[in-house]
Amino acid sequence: ERVSAPAPDRALEDAGARGTYAVVVADNGGTIVFANDRAHTVLGNVRIGAGVDDYSCMHGIFTEDGRPYPATDLPLSRAVLDCENVFDARMEVRRCDGTSSVISVDARPIFGNNGEQIGGVAIFDVMAKPDHDLIS
Repeated sequence: ERVSAPAPDRALEDAGARGTYAVVVADNGGTIVFANDRAHTVLGNVRIGAGVDDYSCMHGIFTEDGRPYPATDLPLSRAVLDCENVFDARMEVRRCDGTSSVISVDARPIFGNNGEQIGGVAIFDVMAKPDHDLIS
């Protein structure tokens, strides 16, 4: 399924994401251009203007087994760089305040009215706290 411009409004409507889901939109170069309030809450402040190479390190994103998540393997990167649809990719977010969560991410490319790719959108929600947070 193709998502057409205008990206932020359409992504929010398609996902029903006005307050329930986190939404991050990147342009066709991979630069983050939009994040809703929920995305800022879940990620601990989305860096508008961050590029693909900065996604993991700037937002504290790790694999579920605790390894740094390779930036180009992240769902938003794959949607923007490879024009790929990604469903239910799980990862851990470690925020600067010391809290962390496991999130599930769906992402897909966004196409303009002329059919050319103009960016990508990632939609995600918190699934659980990581197991290591439960260990005393």
